[in-house]
Amino acid sequence: MKILNILKKEILENFRDKKSMFLMTLFPMLLITILGTVFSGNFASTINIPEINVIYSINKDVKIDKNFKDFTKEIQKTMKVNFKETKKEKDALEKISNGKADAYIKIPNDKKIYIYENNVRAFNSQLVSTLLDTFVDKVNMTKEVASKNPMALSKIKVNNSPDFVNTKTINGKNSPRGIDYYAVTMLTMTILYGTAVGAMSIASEIKRRTYKRLICSNTSPLKILFSKILAAFLVIAFQSFLIYLFSKYILGTNWGNNKLALISVVASLIFMAVSAGVCIANTVKNEGVMSIIIYMFVPILTFLGGGYIPLDQIGSKGLNYVSNISPLKWSNDAMFKIIFGNDLSIFGTTMLINLGVGVLFLLIAMLFPRKDVV
Repeated sequence: MKILNILKKEILENFRDKKSMFLMTLFPMLLITILGTVFSGNFASTINIPEINVIYSINKDVKIDKNFKDFTKEIQKTMKVNFKETKKEKDALEKISNGKADAYIKIPNDKKIYIYENNVRAFNSQLVSTLLDTFVDKVNMTKEVASKNPMALSKIKVNNSPDFVNTKTINGKNSPRGIDYYAVTMLTMTILYGTAVGAMSIASEIKRRTYKRLICSNTSPLKILFSKILAAFLVIAFQSFLIYLFSKYILGTNWGNNKLALISVVASLIFMAVSAGVCIANTVKNEGVMSIIIYMFVPILTFLGGGYIPLDQIGSKGLNYVSNISPLKWSNDAMFKIIFGNDLSIFGTTMLINLGVGVLFLLIAMLFPRKDVV
């Protein structure tokens, strides 16, 4: 019963704070609208393909040698993709690692094709991989027809125009528009700012000297902590839901079809943010320092998570590497993969990071509390 009373009090206090509710709901909505409109050209449904450099090596005994080289010529006619043959695999791999090339294709025989990608410009390498898939599919189809009905090969209509390169990756509905991109990134940024909600739920009790009264009322610190976390979680979840409704039904953003996976990622991120706030409030005594920690690190983590601009467009290998420390990087990437491809490849890792970091923050809060919280 005491837990429910604390829960009710916390929720009502947060909803009565109109300034915070405005900043956590209307402000993100405004940002989504403005940024999504201003940067709509950067996320057009038909993306301007950047110049891509591809190195390849092909064994002279490979039967598909001519097919592959014809394929590269057709691509180069219509797209900014430069293919360069090499015999030095070590040099090719070095160019991949230092960002001088986007992909290295190795064809040792007729049964295997290896592709080495550069993670600095993920879009470029993904496009090369997609193009290579179309080539492999075409070769496999020809082989299948030849093995079962060789006479039918003469009836196959060969189209010399490179229509097969119009893939969903670059010219389909499954690529994010500006409004779609910022709906996701502003939502996750808002959730991360929810760290302040978790922190203030503890700090306000200590400031009003009501925290010790709660303990004196035979309510264990663990129950108080649980009530605070749950209340903050529900408040941020409600704010996130309002942002979702606005972006989906007013702005028409795409949130995909796998709602359960999206809700799971969002819920785990909220848990991590609230836990971080509770940890900061439980371990940092000075409220000013507490605010500096929250409002300094959230923008940094948002930037590293691609919240303001996709980091791929900057093209910095070091920055892409450092960005992995941001939970928003993992959450944003997971959500984009789920929305625009129903891809759950990093879903498990993202959940593990968010929940694991959240539990770690709670353990720190319980094991190393401030003296006035003990």
